Amino acid sequence: MSVWWGRALISTCESAVSVEMGACRFPSLASLGATLPTGGNARPSVQELRKDWWAACGSRNGPPTWPEWESVGGRGKQQSLHQLAESAASEVGKSGPTPLSPYDRTPIAELATDRAARSVEHVLPRSRVNGSAGGRAENDPNAWVVASRTANASRGNLPLVLWDHPDMKTVDSKRVFINGEPHYCPPLVSRARLARVWVYTRATYGSIDSIDSPSAAQRENWDNIMSIMQNNPPDKYEVSLANTRRSSPRRWANPLSTTTASAWLDDARVSDLETLVFS
Repeated sequence: MSVWWGRALISTCESAVSVEMGACRFPSLASLGATLPTGGNARPSVQELRKDWWAACGSRNGPPTWPEWESVGGRGKQQSLHQLAESAASEVGKSGPTPLSPYDRTPIAELATDRAARSVEHVLPRSRVNGSAGGRAENDPNAWVVASRTANASRGNLPLVLWDHPDMKTVDSKRVFINGEPHYCPPLVSRARLARVWVYTRATYGSIDSIDSPSAAQRENWDNIMSIMQNNPPDKYEVSLANTRRSSPRRWANPLSTTTASAWLDDARVSDLETLVFS
């Protein structure tokens, strides 16, 4: 079956979804240059915007130094992610919905304590940061989420579908093809949470590491990625996890996962985020 939606032709079948976008392209703010006139004033440079973002994370001087991923063993992953996730999920689950993992919707409190089943998922795959070399982005626990080993392996290093779409509302954790390029489509309810981590990682480390460009579909759906975050603010689990990290010795957290996330998602700052993500 094929249907037109906006400029996209979507072909669906039982095992896959294929989306074809129109050939028309409009340049993003980032592609137009680092400094543009706005109301008679020079637009802040990318690095100035980056420092503003870093300040919202914890320090205008940039992210702290984390242990290198290759040297982080099971104990380090336990302390940096699984223990914090289990504590936050257990506390939130006492008085509200049970927090679930983003891909296969497994209760996080259970998964985080199951050493055989759990894994650390890099929302921005390690292979897309500095090629085969290590990078600082992969070391940052704010860029990780708890996932099952099975779901982690299923996703691989495919770019994520991080937006809503009429023909991808019920496509949960499956491979889809957009403009002929394979993507991994998590459940709709998880996309805003994953988008916050994806945007955070690119905005934080875009000038520190060499990060592969987003997919063409991610670029074309930037406004939709923003919309899904605006319409689905961080839940209590995300906020609890961010607050714990903010109060840790490094005092660094993803501002999009806090109660003040809207400060970066209003009309005045969305273009700043776009510049940081695509620069």
